[in-house]
Amino acid sequence: MLTSDEMREMYFERMRPKGQEKASISKIPDSPDTRHCMPMEIKPSETNQDYGTGAVRGSNAGTGEAHLLPFQAILRIMIDGFGSVTRAPLGGITELAKLYEAAKTKYPGRNWEKGVPLARYVDSAFRHFCKHVRGDKDEPHLVQFAWNLVGLLQTHLWVIDGVLPASLIGDLPKLGSHCGPPIAVGELVADDYLHLAFCGLSTYVNGGGLQHLIFACGNALAALEQS
Repeated sequence: MLTSDEMREMYFERMRPKGQEKASISKIPDSPDTRHCMPMEIKPSETNQDYGTGAVRGSNAGTGEAHLLPFQAILRIMIDGFGSVTRAPLGGITELAKLYEAAKTKYPGRNWEKGVPLARYVDSAFRHFCKHVRGDKDEPHLVQFAWNLVGLLQTHLWVIDGVLPASLIGDLPKLGSHCGPPIAVGELVADDYLHLAFCGLSTYVNGGGLQHLIFACGNALAALEQS
C-alpha cells in the first residue's frame, strides 16, 4: 500500500502539464550573454493613490486585499493540504483576496475576526454551495463557499489557541485538532474538487477533525481556480 507521501507525489506528478519535469537547479553558464539581465520595466498605472504621507503608488483597486487574508489558515492549507506553498491553488487564493476587498463595502474589513460561531460559517457555506450547484448567478457563490470554509478554519484555529472563546463551537461536535487527511489521487476538474470539498466539510462537522476542514478548504480553492 502506498504511503500518504507517495500518494501525494503521484497526485502532483499527474497534475503537472505533460512534458514539464520537476524543477531542478542548474548552473547558468558564466558568459557575456547570460551574466547581464534585461532592463527591468515597471508598467505605468492608470491611476495613482496618495496616502497622505507624500507617498504615491498605483491604485490596486480590484486586485484584492491580500493583507486581509487569514494567513495562519492559508499556510495550513498550503502546507498540510498541498505539501508546498508553490503547489497550492494561488489563483483561487487570489480570488479569495478579491472577495475580502469587495466585502469591505458591506462590513468593516476585519469584522469577522471578532468571533463568529462555527455553525454560522457551516450554514453559510452550505447555502452558497447549494446555490452554486443550482447555477444561481446573483452572487459569486463559489468564492463565498470558499470564504466561509477558510473563515471557519481560521476561527477554529483561534479557538484552539485561546484567542477566541470556546463557546463559538456551539452545538457542533467537540472537534479534534488532527486527523489523517484523505488524499485525492488523479487529475481533477472543478466539480470533482467541489465534491471533495463538501465531503471534507461533512466529515469535519461530524467530528472528524481539523485536517478534514483543511482538506475541504484546499479543494474549494482548487475548484475556484479551475472555474
